[in-house]
Amino acid sequence: MWSESDPARVLARLERSGAAEVLLPAATVRALPAQPAAPMTDLPALRRIRYHGEPLADVEADAVRRAFDVELVHVPSGVTDVDGVRSAAAGAAERELAGIDLDAAVVAVYRFGYAALLSMLNAFVHRGLFTGQGDAHTPAEIAAATEVAPAHRGLLGRWLDVLTGQGLLHGDGGALRAVPEPGEYSDDALRRAWTEAERGWLATAGAARTVEYARRNAERLPDLLSGRCGAVPLLFPEGRTGLAAALYRENLTGRYQHAAVAGLTAALAARWQRPLRVLEVGAGTGATTERVVPALAGVGVTVDYLYTDVSASFLDEAREWLSRYPWVRFGRYDIDAGPGEQGYQPASFDVVLGGGVLNAARDTDASVRWLTELLCPGGWLVLTEPTAEEFWILTSQAFLMAEADDDRAATGATFLTLPQWNRVLDAAGLHRVVGLPPDDHPLAELGHRVFAAVRPEQPSKGA
Repeated sequence: MWSESDPARVLARLERSGAAEVLLPAATVRALPAQPAAPMTDLPALRRIRYHGEPLADVEADAVRRAFDVELVHVPSGVTDVDGVRSAAAGAAERELAGIDLDAAVVAVYRFGYAALLSMLNAFVHRGLFTGQGDAHTPAEIAAATEVAPAHRGLLGRWLDVLTGQGLLHGDGGALRAVPEPGEYSDDALRRAWTEAERGWLATAGAARTVEYARRNAERLPDLLSGRCGAVPLLFPEGRTGLAAALYRENLTGRYQHAAVAGLTAALAARWQRPLRVLEVGAGTGATTERVVPALAGVGVTVDYLYTDVSASFLDEAREWLSRYPWVRFGRYDIDAGPGEQGYQPASFDVVLGGGVLNAARDTDASVRWLTELLCPGGWLVLTEPTAEEFWILTSQAFLMAEADDDRAATGATFLTLPQWNRVLDAAGLHRVVGLPPDDHPLAELGHRVFAAVRPEQPSKGA
């Protein structure tokens, strides 16, 4: 999804990047075969060119296919100015984080994650495991010593995989041994690691409730694993939602995503040719909503916004703080059930939003297919999701997550990877048009993504 439109530069960049597919304006695609450099450009990896704008004539499309031996896919949309929408999203996200040292923020995230990894080893120590240098234990011995609850056996296996992948455990003849010396994951060492993580997070994010929450979970890991301690009271102390709300608002990747989605949705509303119908699923504490709804109000067009969740308490709270927006309605939507059985009609929304909710779906493929059914032709599905493992989540919110029935089942991973997400969207028949942050952005390596994909006006016929 490139902003570059000069055909010669596009060819040069494609050759350098080795990209398998690209999204370009129609005018650029039309001009590619006529470029003098086209016959000499080496593009062995390129398989698909997606383009937006006016559809190419048959003769133009054939020329592109002959020149580059690619699949050519037109991306229709209720909005033709895809570049403008993408720019609005990226611009809003950049303004949100202006003046913040993003490189320092990335370092703080890694320190946070490392403290969580050490907490896993420390939890084992408290059950008599890895207490001496060179101690080795089989996965079965670890499961027995920790008295892991049946519901958390998969999570324990994921811990062992992650610790091994990060070089903190080493496989040795069917057993595992800790690579660091025991003093590096002792109680004292852990306190220092968490203090350092909190300091770095506070300096870049301006608040540290996320780290405080993760630290409290880390202190209870042996009991969380065994089921003696529940994870719900740690996230919702005394039933309050304030802590959960903070987790989705204070981190910089979340702020980037929320601003991008608000900018994107407002840009769609300004360009849509009729009143915009928006469905938000898994709205929860409203971290996405509280940015999107005011942005839509600022556009000054007619909008119908349906805020949904499976939790009655979240809906009740939202009715209060969104009461000044009479065009916001409220309802229940379960991402793990088909829309028809919940009373929703096909093709009844122009935009469907999901802020960090589909990672909780049992089967992401099914959930995305159902959301696609709800989109009108040319409608947009806009999602924010992690695409890389979050070590602190493995020691906290992962205790609340059900095991998945999709691509995550094979590895036990908490989140789908970026290639897996792309396959999910493609399999639903959607055309991917926005992906943020761009690859060269400081936050890109953290894996938190904004996805936007369009439902075709009609089934693709290859052009």
